[in-house]
This record gives sequence, C-alpha cells and structure tokens, in this order.
Amino acid sequence: SFAFILLPPDEKTSGAAISGLALKDVRIVLKDAGCRWLAICFGLYTFQYFALAGFLPIMLVSGLGLSLSAASLYTAAAILANAIGNIAAGVLMRWGMPIWGNILLAFAGYGLTSVLIFSANLSPSSVAGLAIVTLGFAGLAPASMFAALPRLAAGRDILAPLVGFLQQTSNIGQFLGPMIIGTFVAHYGWAAAPILLVPLACGAIAISLALRSQLNAR
Repeated sequence: SFAFILLPPDEKTSGAAISGLALKDVRIVLKDAGCRWLAICFGLYTFQYFALAGFLPIMLVSGLGLSLSAASLYTAAAILANAIGNIAAGVLMRWGMPIWGNILLAFAGYGLTSVLIFSANLSPSSVAGLAIVTLGFAGLAPASMFAALPRLAAGRDILAPLVGFLQQTSNIGQFLGPMIIGTFVAHYGWAAAPILLVPLACGAIAISLALRSQLNAR
C-alpha cells in the first residue's frame, strides 16, 4: 500500500494498462492445462501433508498410547524428513530424474503407506517410522513443482501469477485437509482415513502423468 503512495506514477503506463496486463496473465495461467494440473497437484500435496503431519502427534498419543514427548520427537523427525526430501528432489533431478517422476514417487508413497499408517495393527514406533518415510518421500513433490514453474512459464511473462496460483491452491489444501480428515476420523475412526487419502493419492499420480506430457512439450 505504501509503495503506491510513495512511488511516483509511471507516465508511460497507466493503472488501467497495468490492470489489463495483469488480468491477461491470469487468464493465460487459468487456461493453460499444465498450470492447472500443477496447481491442483500442489493443493493435493498440502492436503495430504497436513492431514498426516498435523494429526500424527494426536494419533500417536490418543490412538496408540505413546507419550507426548515421544510423539513430539517422532513428529519432528517426520517434518525433518520432509525437508530432506525437498533437498533430495534437487539431487535426483540433477541425476536425471524427471520432475513428474519425483511428484509421482511422492504421492505413490502416500498411497502405499497410508493404509498401513492408519488402519494396520502396527506398533506405535512402526507407525511413526512409516510416517517419517512417507513424509520424506512426500518432500520430493514441492521442490519439483517449483522447479516446473519456469518450464511451464517459458516464453510467457506469467511466472508471478503462476506462483500466486500455486500458493492459493496450497492454502486451500492446508485449510481443507485437516478439516475434512478430522471430521471423517471423528465419525468413522482412524482406520477409515485411507478411504479418503488413497483415492487422492491416486488422483495426484494421474495428474503427475498428465504433467509429463505438458512438461515434455515445453
């Protein structure tokens, strides 16, 4: 707000022209299939991430009888593993792993392990270990999605609105994930969580395959 007040007006570019350019860029982003797929995928990632990371300490304490201190340590290890996964995504891409491949691996981890984490009769340490591994693989997704942005925006001045688009779908996933999973678990129990999480993971895997053709065409 202060920038618009303090900075002198640009005599060459009117406010209407700037607004028109901004709206044009937004329309380009919304009409582009690759941009839409990537944004949806980011929303699904944050949905899954906060559904697992957000409820992990509650599940370990109330559902599996772990102490609060132990549950906190396991949750911290899972979040650290996610950060390591972000770094590993860049290493894998340097070694030749395609962007869509990293995203597919991340959601495949969710789909394969969510059944074991939420519904199998495993020990608390086994559940925590699986959650750590799952969130580690999940970390491959966000770094890879941001790496896809310049390729999807190549030749067009849409990088800024595309980042904003991803941020909005990320916020939607963060909002809906804990709320939907929390409501579902409250009614049907922890064992029912994969009924929601597995189809979402499969949908994200399908989107990563759709992104493959979009990214290869850029």
